Formats: sequence, structure tokens, C-alpha cells
Amino acid sequence: MKGFTLIELLVVVLIIGILAAVAVPQYQLAVDKSRLMPYLQTAHSICRAEEVYYLANGSYTSDLGSLDIDHRTGCTSVNSLNNEWQCPNGFFIDLVSGAGQPYGAVRVALCPENNTGSTACYHNTEVAVTLRFEHSTITPSQVPCGCFGSTARGKRLCKALNPELLK
Repeated sequence: MKGFTLIELLVVVLIIGILAAVAVPQYQLAVDKSRLMPYLQTAHSICRAEEVYYLANGSYTSDLGSLDIDHRTGCTSVNSLNNEWQCPNGFFIDLVSGAGQPYGAVRVALCPENNTGSTACYHNTEVAVTLRFEHSTITPSQVPCGCFGSTARGKRLCKALNPELLK
């Protein structure tokens, strides 16, 4: 009689289960990185536009609308100061200032869906990427640069990001 034994079928199912257990987290990481990249590119654009604004005016602006940047990421302003944007896929972009200091960085965070501002976002942030402006007077201790994950998913995403993307 030709066919497979129950043991052979169980071994095949076990191998498929092991492969799936390895592949699914890697797939989720790739999806998270692909969702973050457009907003990270927007953050770099904001940094460059802030430097141009700084060279023209001698200070940074807190109004993202006054910068010469492309809004292709689909982000919309969530406050009257226009310094916080809610974006698709649960991302949030805002300008960061240190304790009474002028704005000196831009932050991209993965927050709960439908957040309405930085308070709702940063109490539940999974990951936040902060890029400092070149001429900023804010010290690194006030606004650290880099990627910070507060959940296992966020920490994996930060670890997977190329350090060159955070400069």
C-alpha cells in the first residue's frame, strides 16, 4: 500500500510550523519598516527645510506649514500651532523643543490609531525616531537623537533600522 504514515505527516506539519514561526515575525518587521520609511523621509525633509528656514531667518520655526516641504505622506495638522501632524498607519510627526528651549528636533512616532495629539500619542508609543536639527541649541539630554522602542515590536524595529537613516 502506497501513502504516508501518520508520523511522516506529523513531521511535515511540524517543519511547516517551525518555518512559519520564524517567517511571520520577520515579515511583520519588514512591513513595519516599509510603513515607517515614508515618514522618516518626511522627517529628514523637515530637518533640511528647518535648516533652510534657520539660515534665512536666524531661528527655527514651530509651524510646519511655513516650511517648504512635500506633504505626500498624507499627514494632516492636529492643532492650531501646526507643529503636530497625524499620519496614516498610526504614525505621528511633531516638532520637539526642550524644556523652554526653541524647537530643535523632529520626531516620528508609531502611536495608537486615531490619536488626536502628542499627549494621546506618547503615552502609548511603540516606537519613536527623533532627528535633531544641525544648529539646534537643545542639548542631547533634552532631546536625544535616535530610535527608541517602548515595546518588543518597537525595539525590534529600532534594531533593524540602518543607523545611517537616523542621521
